[in-house]
Amino acid sequence: MANETARRAFYDKLSDLHNKDDLTDFVIVCHDHQWNVHRLVLALHSDVLSKACSSGFKESREKTINLSPGHQPEVIEALVEYMYTFDYSLDNLDETETIGLHIDLAILADKYNIEGLHQMATYASKQLVPDAAAASLAFAVSRAYAAPAATKEICQAICATVAERTELLENEEGKVLVQFMEENGSFAVDVARKIAASRQSPATGKEGSARRLSSRSGFELLSRSMHIMR
Repeated sequence: MANETARRAFYDKLSDLHNKDDLTDFVIVCHDHQWNVHRLVLALHSDVLSKACSSGFKESREKTINLSPGHQPEVIEALVEYMYTFDYSLDNLDETETIGLHIDLAILADKYNIEGLHQMATYASKQLVPDAAAASLAFAVSRAYAAPAATKEICQAICATVAERTELLENEEGKVLVQFMEENGSFAVDVARKIAASRQSPATGKEGSARRLSSRSGFELLSRSMHIMR
């Protein structure tokens, strides 16, 4: 109990340092935003950031790291918040923005080898995907398939959802998904594999996903995907 109490007190004190400039000795920059942070905190979370803080690189000499390339301020804000509080906020975000933030954080965490954040963001993404609207799924695909190595589990969850909700390949709402499948062969093939697996599953039987693929466009799209697989 004493150890747990001490641990909780430490977490609280670390959290209190978030958004405070006391003893800060490093700066993270993203476009026109900047965060004063503690090198020790960065080093505790990431060996990559630790090297940037302590090696002979430009970042170490200038005590600043620029994360603008490939990242938006709201993602870096969430990263900094996580490093001090082991959580991040989702205030005033709609469904698409929320999924996008989770995926972007998973990609960022993979890049900087922040395992805890990667696990948290990946789990959060997978929780939202099954019931997401088609537009949100399409956005998730565009983000996740931009870095498939970092988002493997998220990509699998998206494809499983589309394979289960094949009506999205047929109705007006899902046009954006069909369009993305036509533009992204990897996504189309992954969905086709999921659907093929569900058709062969004993639990699915003859009344499975294949029965729901009634539209010509959806069937032809999957046929083309299966052709790519061969």
